[in-house]
Amino acid sequence: LPLDRRRPLSVVDVGGGQGNLAAAIAARFGPMGVRVEVVEVDQKAVAKGRAKGRRMANLAFTLADASTARLGAKFHEKGQTGEAVSACYKEAERRVDLVVALHACGALSDVAVAQAVRHKAGFVVCPCCFNANQFLRVPVEIPPTEDPAEAPAALASSSASVPVSVSAADWLGLPAASLAALLAAADLQGDHAAASEAAQTVCALRLEAAQRHWVELWEQTGASAQARASAAGEKQGCREEVGNAAAGGGGALRVSLRQFPIAFSTRNLCLVGAPHSPE
Repeated sequence: LPLDRRRPLSVVDVGGGQGNLAAAIAARFGPMGVRVEVVEVDQKAVAKGRAKGRRMANLAFTLADASTARLGAKFHEKGQTGEAVSACYKEAERRVDLVVALHACGALSDVAVAQAVRHKAGFVVCPCCFNANQFLRVPVEIPPTEDPAEAPAALASSSASVPVSVSAADWLGLPAASLAALLAAADLQGDHAAASEAAQTVCALRLEAAQRHWVELWEQTGASAQARASAAGEKQGCREEVGNAAAGGGGALRVSLRQFPIAFSTRNLCLVGAPHSPE
């Protein structure tokens, strides 16, 4: 949950299509509880979603490739009720609290989880069609460094993380051939036991990768990142708001693999990640 409860929970639905899940979340919790952004690459789906959700103030659609987009930008120019907000609060408003993705086919699941990690957000991702979308690149951030010996010259003494993209295999830390074999096994037809075991293995690898990248990006650099954000906010007279947006660095990411009743879908695995601030 946001540390600053003066704002609603910021949820991003990755690959959300026409926004059925996003609209349900927006309606269930209302504009004071959540604001939901759908990031979808299909232009027709976005157009239909916008037409259906036009009356929902806390639902927005962004036409973009989720593998390259920076999430949370849709609402940052306006406050809860649509009024313009001060410049110093805009950075805090960019905060993403939760990334969701339903039936995230193939590497889109990796993209959704990676986007959650790079935005220091929780995630609830339901994978589907494991062998699909293997062309997608996974967005990651190279942590900032103050030691020129630890980074290329262009990145030395950088105060901000650097966005790059990698293959799903590199994100998971697997040889490409091993990942390809696992994904093919997870989509096996006629051998439910083998497919189920492979699917759970892939999901476990995704959760392990999320924790590993979280540690590299946030636990090892969180204190300095928060200090930089607070200093920047102080210059604009809004140290608290911006500091709250950067809070959470140094905390752990707790992950779990869950299942929902198969009556809803045969693809009933769910990747869950929950950030926890240090005591």
